[in-house]
Amino acid sequence: MNISQERTDALLQKATWFLDGMDSRDARRYRLHLLPDVIRRLQTLGDRCDVCLELFQELEEMLGALVDEGGFVGGQKEMKHLQNRLNGNLKHLEQEHGIVPRRHHHTRYQGIGVVAGLMIGIFAGPQTLGIGIGILLGLVGGYAFGLVLARMAGKPKDLKAEQEDRVIG
Repeated sequence: MNISQERTDALLQKATWFLDGMDSRDARRYRLHLLPDVIRRLQTLGDRCDVCLELFQELEEMLGALVDEGGFVGGQKEMKHLQNRLNGNLKHLEQEHGIVPRRHHHTRYQGIGVVAGLMIGIFAGPQTLGIGIGILLGLVGGYAFGLVLARMAGKPKDLKAEQEDRVIG
């Protein structure tokens, strides 16, 4: 079953009302700024994927009940439920369709690299350079290792995803 453009436009209008009434920093922090892009992706994938169709319908029902022209009419509990639903949608899009948020791989590899570099720096630094300066240099080196790993491993994957039109946000 195809999702009509009218249904998508109505849902995008509700998402716009919702986001207009929200602080942009909060929208980014909770990843709610991705809502319009997720809606568009679910529409395009809804004819091929039954799960995407169900997720679109759930968002349609949820936003229909919680958003009007005045903005968001729910409370904190409903906001958290909407955020969790959006994260579930993002997880499905990533796992089943390879669609990821912008800079997804870069962020992931940066975290892995920083943790690995810090572990190496903390355990190897004091033995080679002494306790005080070794730990400091280990921390700085570990952080630098994380940034280099993100640049070398994460950025090419992000560029590939962008070239294949698998990026939202």
